Amino acid sequence: LIAAWLLLGRLVRSPARRPGTRELMGVLVIWSIPLLLAPPLFSRDVYSYLAQGAMADAHLDVYSHGPALLGGPLADEVAPMWRHTAAPYGPVFLGVASALAKASRGELPAGLFGMRLVALLGVALMAAALPRLARHSGADPAAALWLGAVNPLVLRHLVAGAHNIAIMLGLLGVGLVAALGRWPVLGAVLVTLAALVKAPAALGLAAVVVLQVRAGRHP
Repeated sequence: LIAAWLLLGRLVRSPARRPGTRELMGVLVIWSIPLLLAPPLFSRDVYSYLAQGAMADAHLDVYSHGPALLGGPLADEVAPMWRHTAAPYGPVFLGVASALAKASRGELPAGLFGMRLVALLGVALMAAALPRLARHSGADPAAALWLGAVNPLVLRHLVAGAHNIAIMLGLLGVGLVAALGRWPVLGAVLVTLAALVKAPAALGLAAVVVLQVRAGRHP
C-alpha cells in the first residue's frame, strides 16, 4: 500500500499523466473497500467508543466512570489501560456512539461496522473539503488530496481503526469550506460540532474568525 501510494504521488507530480481529484477519489474508495469488513487494526479505541455508547444508552455517567462499570463482553474488549478511564469525548460523538450501541443491541460485529461507517463518512467529508481548501490557499488540489486523504496513515488509522478523529476532521474541513464561502454561521456550527466530537477542533473557530476578518465581514 505504501509503495502504491508513493507511485501514485509520482503521477500526481507528473505534468503529463497526473490524475485529477475525481480519479484520486476513486482510488480512495477502492483502497477503503477491503477495510470495511476487516477487524479493527492497530487500535482498540473503537471498543471504548462502543462501550461508552452503551454506558450512555444505559444512563451511566461516562464522564465519571470508565467502561469497567458497564461490565460484560463489550467492556472486556476495551484495552485494559482504558477500562477505568472516563470518556474524553464530546456529547455529539457520545450521542452517535449511544445510537449505534442501541441499534446494534450489544452485538459487536454490527456495532463495529456502524462505527466504521461513521469513520468513512468523516474521511469522505475530509476528501471533499481538502481540494477546496487547497485551491483557496493556492496549493495543488490533487496533491492535497493525495497527501491528506489518499494516504496509508488515514486508511489504516481512521478507516481500519474506525477512529473518531475521522468524523472530527471531516466536520472541521467542511466547516472551514463553508466559512470560506457565504455561510460563516454554518461554518461555525460545523466546527463547533467537530469540537463536540473532540475538543482540539475548537481551534478551528479561530480560523473561522480570521477568514471572516480577511473577507471584510464581521465575525
